[in-house]
Amino acid sequence: LTIPAESAYDVIGSPEAFTAGGKSYITLVVKENTNYAPAEVWVWGIASENRFTLQCQDGQGDLIRTDPETYLGANQVFVYYNTVGDNQRFELLRCETGIQP
Repeated sequence: LTIPAESAYDVIGSPEAFTAGGKSYITLVVKENTNYAPAEVWVWGIASENRFTLQCQDGQGDLIRTDPETYLGANQVFVYYNTVGDNQRFELLRCETGIQP
C-alpha cells in the first residue's frame, strides 16, 4: 500500500486492520517522522482495485494525532483518535467513515 499523494507526510504508524461489509480495511496515522509528531488519520481499503482511502478531517490543521481505534456502529464504522494541541491537552475525536458494517 502506498501513501496517497494528498498526504502531507510520509511515515506510517499505528496500523490496525478491520473488516466491514465483507471488505478489509486498515486504520493508521501518516506522520511527519517516527517521533511524537504532527500526523493525519487515514482509513484505507486493502483491495488493490478501486482502493478506498479516507482522511479523517477534523479541521484543526497540524496536530499530533495518535492511536486510531475502530468502532463498528449500527449504521457505519467510526474511527476514534487522540489529538494533542499546543496546550499539551489530549482530546478524543471521532471520524465518521460512511463505511457500512
